[in-house]
Amino acid sequence: MRYYRKHKISWFRKYPFIRYLIPIIIGILSYNYFSFIDGRYILWSCIFSLIGAFITHHIRIVNDYLQLGRSVFLYSCILLLSWLNAYYSDYRNRTEWYGHQLENADGFLVEVREQPEKKKKTILLPLEVKRTIVGQQRHLSEGKINLYLYLQDSLPYPNKGDILLVPNRLVKIKNNKNPFGFDYARFLERKNIFHQAFMGIQEIKIIQQKENSLTRIETIKKNLIHSIDQNIPDLNTKSIVLAMLLNDRTLLDNELWKAYSITGIAHIIAISGMHVSILFGILLFLLKWWRVKRWENYKYLIALPIIWFYIWITNFPPSAVRAATMFSLLTMSLVMNRKSTSLHLLLVTGVLLLIYNPNWLFDVGVQLSFSAVFSIFVFYKPILQLWKPKYQVTQYFWNIIAVSLAAQIFVFPIVIYYFHQFPIWVILANIPASIYSLVLMIGGILLIILDLFQIPCAWLGSGLMLISQYFHKAIYFFSDHTPLYMRQLYLNLFDLFLLMAGVIFLSYSLLQKKRLFLRYAFFSLKLLIISFIVQDLKAIDQQKIIVFNSPEKPCIYLLNGKKHQRYFYSD
Repeated sequence: MRYYRKHKISWFRKYPFIRYLIPIIIGILSYNYFSFIDGRYILWSCIFSLIGAFITHHIRIVNDYLQLGRSVFLYSCILLLSWLNAYYSDYRNRTEWYGHQLENADGFLVEVREQPEKKKKTILLPLEVKRTIVGQQRHLSEGKINLYLYLQDSLPYPNKGDILLVPNRLVKIKNNKNPFGFDYARFLERKNIFHQAFMGIQEIKIIQQKENSLTRIETIKKNLIHSIDQNIPDLNTKSIVLAMLLNDRTLLDNELWKAYSITGIAHIIAISGMHVSILFGILLFLLKWWRVKRWENYKYLIALPIIWFYIWITNFPPSAVRAATMFSLLTMSLVMNRKSTSLHLLLVTGVLLLIYNPNWLFDVGVQLSFSAVFSIFVFYKPILQLWKPKYQVTQYFWNIIAVSLAAQIFVFPIVIYYFHQFPIWVILANIPASIYSLVLMIGGILLIILDLFQIPCAWLGSGLMLISQYFHKAIYFFSDHTPLYMRQLYLNLFDLFLLMAGVIFLSYSLLQKKRLFLRYAFFSLKLLIISFIVQDLKAIDQQKIIVFNSPEKPCIYLLNGKKHQRYFYSD
């Protein structure tokens, strides 16, 4: 008992924020599965736990039972607060949500909250509800709606900031229920978007037009996009630079994105820690003149607002916010001369992000970002020590391979679960991808700076285009030579849990050299195999007809055992 308590306390002292992160995650998951519980009961339970934690903390008598009581009250309070945070982050639990008056509403007074996005047959207007109109009354309301206007070239469309009057023709967003398909309705629910409407522009009324619909940040971003657009002739290169620098994926080709996904290098497009690190490296290079050792850490303070300004321009993608938050915490610890491990900073970042937005727990980008960074922190050094190259060139490539291997250990189960594929060429593809992303990001920033001072830089755009063409040839080669069965891997949530448990236990056993956890790993993997066998036996006896609901390519599959036949298809 004493040995266990001593070991437990020393481990928690090393990473104290793990004690808060775990109940926060459990609280968010609890709300996800038990959202029907009235928040008032949870609030009173939280108050009771808080009182219990306060009383037990001020009792002078110390024993094991009192310590246990303190822990139970404290962590129960954190868990319940996390549940309440998720509860009040859900617009449906707010009294002013427009959905409470949806049946009686005649229309809505709304504001266009983002720039309209052009689709194939419609224009998407993301709307923010301001008032709900019931008869002659206008009730203060809040909420988000997706409005799709049918394309008509003869009429002007609203812009960001315009106030509109929209009739009540809202329908609940539903999932298409395709097997293994992306649950788009659930995705929008976590963004507090529950309804949508399709109508012609003549059915809405523009109440007020905003004279300048673009903010200063959006104007800056528009000018940056214009610089890239004017100086890079190739569409694919232009789309990658826009996605990598400004988080703009409107021009990204579907086939190119698919090739990036299959080869496992899609992370170079999604703005994350790699992009923040490259930007910080560029800033440090520009600050080389700062040679006062006493104030050397203050270079981070100079770089910090620039980093957050960059995140602001890119519209705060969650994975980039994670990287910028970690960078901010690192800056604070360096300036205050307080030592802090990278893993501890990651845990603190996780706590802060989930407090700010509980729904980020379910964001795939956030899950992949945290898993990759955590995996690198744990496995990078042990893998790097397996080989010590003599030459600097081989050391550089070995570092890239070590980082790629380390990142994939905790990432690959999540990739299989969400994307149903395993990138077998990820190690080989990441070597040119790392060099390519570095060159493209530096080249893109240099191009923008040169264009800002009206210095001709079309030659730089042509150079980036040439590099991209050779790189994409290599990526398409890796993509075309990925076996089909590696793109048809399916895990359910229980399988993901077993696979991740097996990976964690096996990793811990190898790193700490403890055989007991090796047994846990094999037990988890045995259960995973049994799960696969059970699913296989069920598949042998199945006879189903599945209709894939797609407006572009609807089709029907006839399943007989493990064989399938496309029964109907139309373009």
